[in-house]
Amino acid sequence: MAGHHHRSTLKQRNKPFKSKHSTKSSIKKLAKGRPASVASHSSSTTSGAIRNAQSRKNQAKQIQLAKREAIKQAQRLYEGGMPKVVSVLELTPDANAWQVCASLERSPSWEAVRDVRSALQSGLSSCQMRSHSTNLQFLPLPYGSLYPTLSAVASSDFVILVLSATHSIEEGSWGELALRILHAQGMPEVLAVVPTVKDAAEGSSAGKTGENAVRKSLTSFVKYFDPSTDRIYALDVDAERDGLLRTMATSVPRFPAWREARPYLIADGAEWRSEGEERGTLVVKGWSRGNAIFSAQRLVHVRDFGDFRVKRIVAPAMTKGKGKRARRDVEMEDAEQLTPDGLVILDERDDEEADDLQSENTVSEGLNGMQEQTWPTEEEMAQGEARQRQAEKEEDKYKTRWLIEESDGEEGGDDSDEEENAGMLGGSDAFESVPVTGWSRNGELNGDDEDDEPFDDEDVDDAALYAQQGERRARAEEDLEFPDEVDTPLHIPARQRFARYRGMASMRSSTWDAYEELPAEYSRIFQFDDWERVKRAVEGKARIDGVSMGREIAIEIEDVPVEMARRFGAIKDADMKQRLLPMTVWGLLRHEHKKTVANFTVLRNTEYTETVKSKDPVLMLLGPRLLCVNPIYSEHSLGTSTSRPIPSAADGSVQVHPHKFHRFLPPPSPTPSVATIYAPITFGSPSITLLRPRSWGATPERGYDERGVGANQYPDLIGSGSLLKKNGNGPLRVNVKRVLLTGEPFKIHKKTATIRWMFFQPEDVRYFAPIPLRTKYGRTGHIREPLGTHGRFKAHFDGPIGQMDTIMMALYKRVYPKFTTEEYTDGWDELPAKFLEAREAVEAKSGKEDDGDRGMDM
Repeated sequence: MAGHHHRSTLKQRNKPFKSKHSTKSSIKKLAKGRPASVASHSSSTTSGAIRNAQSRKNQAKQIQLAKREAIKQAQRLYEGGMPKVVSVLELTPDANAWQVCASLERSPSWEAVRDVRSALQSGLSSCQMRSHSTNLQFLPLPYGSLYPTLSAVASSDFVILVLSATHSIEEGSWGELALRILHAQGMPEVLAVVPTVKDAAEGSSAGKTGENAVRKSLTSFVKYFDPSTDRIYALDVDAERDGLLRTMATSVPRFPAWREARPYLIADGAEWRSEGEERGTLVVKGWSRGNAIFSAQRLVHVRDFGDFRVKRIVAPAMTKGKGKRARRDVEMEDAEQLTPDGLVILDERDDEEADDLQSENTVSEGLNGMQEQTWPTEEEMAQGEARQRQAEKEEDKYKTRWLIEESDGEEGGDDSDEEENAGMLGGSDAFESVPVTGWSRNGELNGDDEDDEPFDDEDVDDAALYAQQGERRARAEEDLEFPDEVDTPLHIPARQRFARYRGMASMRSSTWDAYEELPAEYSRIFQFDDWERVKRAVEGKARIDGVSMGREIAIEIEDVPVEMARRFGAIKDADMKQRLLPMTVWGLLRHEHKKTVANFTVLRNTEYTETVKSKDPVLMLLGPRLLCVNPIYSEHSLGTSTSRPIPSAADGSVQVHPHKFHRFLPPPSPTPSVATIYAPITFGSPSITLLRPRSWGATPERGYDERGVGANQYPDLIGSGSLLKKNGNGPLRVNVKRVLLTGEPFKIHKKTATIRWMFFQPEDVRYFAPIPLRTKYGRTGHIREPLGTHGRFKAHFDGPIGQMDTIMMALYKRVYPKFTTEEYTDGWDELPAKFLEAREAVEAKSGKEDDGDRGMDM
């Protein structure tokens, strides 16, 4: 039998050896000349898990040690003599902050360095207590003084909320408003006290149960604004009063992040050196605070007055103590570093290195310097024409992305553009039948359209003002229901009215040249190529150069007005009210005096129901500053708000993604909006708060209410937010205003339809023919040809449309904020007179009381 063989299924096949059991020769044969691997033969999964666990433990321990070291440094700082600042805030009309301070003075373990009686008699704004290792400085803040309260709490280590067991804080009251604004600004460590809980429980037969109910109710109220507060201290109980002082003495306070990025000083005294009738030098004394340090090369800021230059920083000569803790490193006290008064000069301004007060970039006079240029020669004109032709060729690639080009200046001459009219507040179109108006800071109504006649407050009664308010609310509701939809004007061709608008294939995917046709205001601002890099460099240098924190210093501020000296108490007069409220000097970082385009997120307050239009004047609390601004609002696109610009090598343009402009600030929602303004550069992570003073509305409010609160100290809270990361690209952020021209189908045949009411002239149809159409039900199409002489046209869509559908065409135009940012200088107007009455009452009551015989009747 030829060709016989065994079946393959009966053959034995042994399992091949694995690589770890192979011989050296087999491994070398398989490598085929490649170098052998030096990787470990141990299990990578097990060893990696062990290494990751060890690295996590090591990292957690390093973080823990860093926190402990920071706490120890803070404790050493306060043990060196610097007092902890405690703001005592009255939240009800019957509360008295000075009496709270007087009650705390009766603690046997504390000594009054500056008691309440002497502080009130001397017209000071604070009192001070001391134990064996801690100093406490109390800043009593009266009920109804909002803006001084915001400044004092921002610079405090603790804030004591003075509540009442008999008077509740009603919704919409000044106390609730102050807590909401402080919560938006950022509060330090919060402590809550009540003078007594027995008064509320006297009328109840429950006794101790009634007191517990009062405590539970007050604790629940405070925890709504500060969840870390878990108890209420009753000052008529000695153990709780001592516990409150012990808590402040042993706790390391927490700080708002934006505050620790810059130095600050709470004024403990001031001296005035007159250099004329209205100006002079102000010497402010206090303790240097903050993670950053004061420098004579940087500017300082005082609310209500602005930025100032520092002449020098001095300090009293320090002597070394006997103990190790008392010995500190001090500067050399040579004869050249001492003033005639025996003070040590810590830092002195160098004019070549110091910051100046120039906040805007200087531009040539005339139309961007054109008046200073001479007439060009024929050769120069020929060269310019050649460069222009070359530039047009290079821009072809960019221009093809637009579906319609910008029209000539002659066609756009009649465009009623709201950003060109300095007297208008809010964007509106000339074709709108009813002009929408905005409020000005003096309470008058300003028209949105340059064709509108100026509003005369004397010729319009209250009914007309209320009608204007209702009109604004109606327009806001209409814009919410039909966003950006407009009617084509009848009296002007659409190609002229919308000459400055352009079409885009898609707003989400298209880009915009950030440097294209910028307004003249952009030549006055400053911009950084890399915001984060400059921020790190500035903040890092601010921690090195200057006067160390935790030392008692005196800052000599130049060119100060007389009114500012009165606020600090440097000029003695009969008016004591200006010296009974604390003042703070904020140190600015480098470049923070210069202006730029700032972008902030805004979350609207759910309690505020009035309409807020873009370019309406609002009051912005930005870090240490209080500014009058006219912001514009836009959408917050998470994917593109902080994305880096896309450079284009072809034409040198910088392409960015546009953001949709909001005519009105949207209703409260989890998604924030973005506010864009011209503002001074602010580093760190500052929070912002938007307020609207009652004196800026349609019916300005002045005077005091029945509780003694002035209208100027009782604004409306619009919303709050924070600075966008990397400032939201700053001036490179492109906000585009969208208008939707609408029409309706007249005749429909399958995918083709005749559209009417979108245009009224055939020339307009031909002009806007390249722009695509879309419907509310999702169909897309394009214009094919005009029909007749009344603006009707034939359009083709990607599918059949319904008779109830609406045809829309989207047009876009870039908008800019108004260059009207200025410092708010009315923060001390209409201050309550209660703190004067409280001074007299506490002064009289303190004279009747003995030091330890009986407690103060709260």
